[in-house]
Amino acid sequence: LTALVLELQALKIGMVRMTALIAVLFGGFHLSLALTDVTEFYVARYTVAATLFGLIFPYLVLRLRNGFIWAFGLHWGFYAFDTVMGHLVFAVPG
Repeated sequence: LTALVLELQALKIGMVRMTALIAVLFGGFHLSLALTDVTEFYVARYTVAATLFGLIFPYLVLRLRNGFIWAFGLHWGFYAFDTVMGHLVFAVPG
């Protein structure tokens, strides 16, 4: 994803178009989760999160100092948050 952002920048693609493209692609990639044995809610949750993340990813990478690190941290931070919330919300009462 970072390589794509950098290549689009080199091709002088504007930030708005780049952001829209990355959001659609990243969200779309996560739709492939539907081909596995996860629930529709899981697919929807990750697709929406990936699309929203795709909206900020180019800005983070191109405009912030250490933007790739911020992007990587936010991405994996979502996975951690989702895992914890999944255990708390969907825990079987004992």
